[in-house]
Amino acid sequence: MCWTDRKATETILKLKEEFGIKTAISTGTFRGNDAYLYSKYFDEVWSMDINPEYLKTARERLKGRDNVHIVFMPSDEFIKRFRCVYELENRDDYVYFYLDAHFYNPKLSQQDKWVVVKELKALKGFTKAVIVVHDFDNGELGHLVYDGEHMGWNVVGKYIQEVNPDFHYYTNSKKDCDIYTEKTVSRAMVPYDFYTIDNIKYANTSDEKRYRGILYATPIKL
Repeated sequence: MCWTDRKATETILKLKEEFGIKTAISTGTFRGNDAYLYSKYFDEVWSMDINPEYLKTARERLKGRDNVHIVFMPSDEFIKRFRCVYELENRDDYVYFYLDAHFYNPKLSQQDKWVVVKELKALKGFTKAVIVVHDFDNGELGHLVYDGEHMGWNVVGKYIQEVNPDFHYYTNSKKDCDIYTEKTVSRAMVPYDFYTIDNIKYANTSDEKRYRGILYATPIKL
């Protein structure tokens, strides 16, 4: 939920300008707020989810946003297909990837339990990527913990380095955050409706949910 944090949104838009990015890929559509936000700034937005109910809600809310494409597909499979088309079209532009589809399946092998690992494996060698990992454990802010394993560098480090060995890494801190509240969320550039208010209420139920860790990976030093 990058959209809940005004400062995170500003950082992402600075990355867009720095790298001249036109295409945004947002994994984990949920109710579509991040996709809606990105549709205001990027020429082309792709978002995917495996929950039909989330997709139904997102598609209804995103009606009229003609540059947004909502896909019912596992995110790693979408990334593989996107790369094939990207390469067939001989593209050389930077692409923004917002990784937020953090489903976890303890029945799978160690490296396949985390969706973010599968996504990064699908991106291996794609040096034209600018990556943002949401809910990242940076030692200070809220993140995901499954079966006692924190989603931090211990989970993503090996695989994100294989995307681009020359990546430079940045993260946020609590002082960098500016989280919308029920009183200020109408200023956010997302639909002002039941779903937005419901999401912001949830985000503000605790500091851990309110202040989320974010990892930024960029091809050049900023």
